[in-house]
Amino acid sequence: MRKAIVWAVLLAALGGLGCLVYQRLTAPKQAVSARRPGGAVPVELERVRKETLHEVERLTGTLRARAEFIVAPKIAGRLEKLLVNIGDTVKPEQLLAVLDAAEHEEAVAQAKAELAVAKANAEQVRLGATLEDEELAQKAAQAKAEWAVAKANADQVRLGAALEDEELAQKLAQAQAELGSAKANIEDARSALTVAQREYERAQALREKKILSQAEYDAADAQFKAAKAKHEAAGALVTQREAAVKSAQVRLSETQKGAREAELRHATSLAEQKEAAYKTALVRLSETQKKAREAELALARAQVDNKEAALKAAGVRLAYTEIKAPAWEGRQEPQFVGERFVDEGAMLKANDPIVSVLDIRTLKALVHVVERDYMKVKVGQDVAVTTDGVPGQTFAGKVVRVAPMLRETSRQALVEIEVPNPERLLKPGMFIRADIELSRRPEATVVPRDALVRRSGRQGVFVADKASLKAIFTPITPGIEDKGLVEVLNPPESLEGAWVVALGHHLLEDGSAIVLTDGKESLTHGEQRSQKQPSAAPKSKIGNRKSEIR
Repeated sequence: MRKAIVWAVLLAALGGLGCLVYQRLTAPKQAVSARRPGGAVPVELERVRKETLHEVERLTGTLRARAEFIVAPKIAGRLEKLLVNIGDTVKPEQLLAVLDAAEHEEAVAQAKAELAVAKANAEQVRLGATLEDEELAQKAAQAKAEWAVAKANADQVRLGAALEDEELAQKLAQAQAELGSAKANIEDARSALTVAQREYERAQALREKKILSQAEYDAADAQFKAAKAKHEAAGALVTQREAAVKSAQVRLSETQKGAREAELRHATSLAEQKEAAYKTALVRLSETQKKAREAELALARAQVDNKEAALKAAGVRLAYTEIKAPAWEGRQEPQFVGERFVDEGAMLKANDPIVSVLDIRTLKALVHVVERDYMKVKVGQDVAVTTDGVPGQTFAGKVVRVAPMLRETSRQALVEIEVPNPERLLKPGMFIRADIELSRRPEATVVPRDALVRRSGRQGVFVADKASLKAIFTPITPGIEDKGLVEVLNPPESLEGAWVVALGHHLLEDGSAIVLTDGKESLTHGEQRSQKQPSAAPKSKIGNRKSEIR
C-alpha cells in the first residue's frame, strides 16, 4: 500500500513538472501572438563592438606529488626499527628503517673466511709451482745420472758377455785336458788294481796253505785295498772332469748364449727407460708444463676473485638491512613522509612498502581534455589552478606534458600541469579546477550572449533599426564566448556599429515593432547586470570557462 502511495506521489510530481516545462516552452509564442495585435515590444539594446576574447576551458582533476618514492627493502627480513612517521621531513640518504642483520653479518663473516682460505690456497699453488720447478730440475739431473749409469752397465754387460765367451772356451779346453789326464790315471789305477788283486789272491791261496805268513798276507791285502781305493778315486775324478767338460759345453751352448743376450737386452732396456725418464723430466720443465702450472695458478687466483665477489655481495646484502631515503638528483631540500604501511617487528618480503616519501614543493595536476580541444592544448601553456581547499587563491601552473593518445573508452587525453607550491598550501589528492586558455581572438566582433536567439532553425540576433523602430533578425555564426560576449564569425556588414536586442527578444519575430525602455539604449545589458549583481569571488587570471556555441 505504501509503495502504491509513493508511486502515486511521484507520478503526480512528474506530471506537474511536465506541465510547468510545457508552459515555459509555449509561453513566448503565446506572448508574441498575444502582443502581435497590440503593438511594439519593449526591449533593451547593446552595441556591437570589437573586443579581445579568450577561449578558456575549465578542466577538473587531482593534484599529485611531483615525485613519490615508495621506500621498500631489497631483501626479506624482520623490521627491527622504523625511524620516521607520517609528516616527518626526510633528507636525501637519511636512514629510515633497519632490518634484523644477524644472518647477513654471519654471511659476511663466512665469506671473509672463505676468501682467506682461497688466498692461502692461491699462495700455496704459487709456492708449489716454484718448488715443483726446482724439484723437476733435480729430478731431471737425477734421471740424467741414472741414464748414464744404466748405459754404462749395458756396455759392461756387453763386454762381460764377450769376455765370458772367451773364458768359457778356455775353461772347456782345460776341462777336456784334465778329463784326458783323469782317464789316463784311471787306466793306471786299473792296471795297478789288477796286479794288486792278483797278488792278493795269490797271497790268500798261500795263506790257506799255510805257506805265507800273516804279515805278508796283510801287506798284500792292504796293497790291494789301496789299489782299489786309488782306482775308485781315479774313476770319481774322471766323472768330475766329464761333468766339468759338460758344464763348459753347456755354458758355451745356445741356451746360455740366449741368457747372456737376454741379460744384455735387459741392461739395454733399462738404459732406454732411464733415457725416457730423463726426457720426461725435460718435458715437464718445458713451456707446456710451465703453462699448465700457470693455468693452475690462474685458477687459484680466479677462485680468490670469486670469493672476493661473494664477500662484496654479502656486504651489499648486509648494507640492504639499512633502508635509506633515495637521493633525488639535483635537489637537497627535505621531502615528507606521506604514508606509513608497516610497524616495527613486521616480517617483510622484498619490495614490501614501508613508507612513502613525497616531493610537494611542486605538484602535478592531472586533468583530461576531450577530443574536440585536444589539438589546442600545448606544452608550455599557462594554467590558472584553483581549489576549494585554498579558497580565494589562484595558483599559476604550466602544461608540461600532453599524452600522445586518447583513451578509446572516454575519447579523452591526459594532461599534466606543473604547479609550484613553495608555501606548501596545496596537498596531493586535492580536487582542482584548471583554466586553460585554448585560443585568443584579438579585435573580434562580439555580441552579448543574451542577444542570441534561434528562429526557424537558425541562430542569430535581432538588429534594432532605430529609425523605424523595428527588429530585423540577422543570422550569425557564433564563435568563442568570453565574459558574457560571443564572437561573430564572418560578421555581415549590417552588424558594424549596430545595436542588438539584449532583452525582450523572446517576444520578437523578424520585423516586429520595438520600443526602447527609458532611454537605456546606451547602457549595455552587461553593465546593468554588473551594477545589479554583487561582486563575486576572485576569478582566474585567465578568465572564466568558455565554450564554442554550435
